[in-house]
Amino acid sequence: MKKIGKRSVIRLTSYALALVLVLTGLAAVNYYEAKQYRWQLEANYQHYFGELVSGIDKISFTLQKGQYAKSRTMASALSNEVARQSALAAAALSSLPFANIELEKTAKFLSQVGDYSYSLSKKSEITEDDLNNITQLANTAYQLSSSLSELYHQVLTADSSITIIADAENTASAKQQNLNSVSDTLNEIETQFPEYAGLIYDGPFSEHINKLEAVYLKDKPEVTMEYAKEHAAKVFGIDPDMLSFDGESSGSIPVYSFSAETDHGTLYVDITKQGGYVIDMMTSGVVSDAKLTPEECITLAKEFMSTLDITNMDESYYISQENIVTVNFAWDTNGITCYPDLVKVSIAQDTGRISGFESRGYLMSHSDNRALPEIKVSAAEAEQALADGLTVENSGLAIIPSDGKYELLCHEFKCTDDKGMQYLIYVNVTTGNEEQILILQQNDNGILTV
Repeated sequence: MKKIGKRSVIRLTSYALALVLVLTGLAAVNYYEAKQYRWQLEANYQHYFGELVSGIDKISFTLQKGQYAKSRTMASALSNEVARQSALAAAALSSLPFANIELEKTAKFLSQVGDYSYSLSKKSEITEDDLNNITQLANTAYQLSSSLSELYHQVLTADSSITIIADAENTASAKQQNLNSVSDTLNEIETQFPEYAGLIYDGPFSEHINKLEAVYLKDKPEVTMEYAKEHAAKVFGIDPDMLSFDGESSGSIPVYSFSAETDHGTLYVDITKQGGYVIDMMTSGVVSDAKLTPEECITLAKEFMSTLDITNMDESYYISQENIVTVNFAWDTNGITCYPDLVKVSIAQDTGRISGFESRGYLMSHSDNRALPEIKVSAAEAEQALADGLTVENSGLAIIPSDGKYELLCHEFKCTDDKGMQYLIYVNVTTGNEEQILILQQNDNGILTV
């Protein structure tokens, strides 16, 4: 056995020491970088927290000013400012690591106050109810701002950390060092959130949206799971034994869910508990080629709807993608197109089978007894309000949904500009205001609106 020389031992020892020093140095560097990263992360969180507090503070002040705005111009300007401030505050809130804290009330308040203010900016007159709402929102914003400002001051001056919230592994350490006070205080703010009356207005965050019920399903009897299964099998022409029950769900329209393995892929279908109607259906199979034209697919889609007793439906627009034609249908009543009563049918262009179906819009909105407003603005008067440079190709009456899911009866004008672009412009029959402008896009894949 060869004996290791003294020089070799010294060399190996030196290498070992050098390796230890290198590893120690790397560990120190990594620790320093990690510490720097944590400091930077904390600084970013504190910045966003400051933006949130500042935004809510500004909302409070602007709403207080809004209570005393007399001119329409000033009221509109202040309303737009609140909408802008709420959007910035909501963006700051979304950048904070509060995923494990339920801040639903705070987020909802920012959404509602911004959307409500935007809706006020479009009104021709601010009512007494509007002023009362503004006062309530101003008080809520002031209380929320005060609570968050106190917490923000605590974060900046005391031994508290926002970063710790994002690091679940340090929870125990956070408790020992009393660093979880941010989380505790936020939970307390959320629990004691100032009460304000639900806002009823025409906007997507209005309180009434959460209370909408399916008009068509109202008073319909509830069906059993067995009935729903039999009905789904009959509609799509398969044996009931092929369908597996996948569960049920609640929501605005409670449903039974089923699936089945077919020659064309997996079929998924939802049947409403009330009434037992098909609300959603899709298949996972790929359509290899297109043997049918879009026009033929539209005809097949109409035939399928008639088997479901969905009648008086006019196709509006369609799109062809991956050899599947999806057609949008809207209900027609006495020459009025009811766009909320929407049904979508998808037809596979190889065999003409149903590959997709959706009737949620129809079930939520359809009624044979709609109360329509009086037409105070004629089509000729409404046309005079259109912008110069547009040529009206045709016109008619249409019901469209507003942002707040209300229904608006409008004159619908299909127009073309001097560049050949086509537009759909909707003018309210009661107020004469333009309610919506859409661009019609037509190509080889179909006709769409944007």
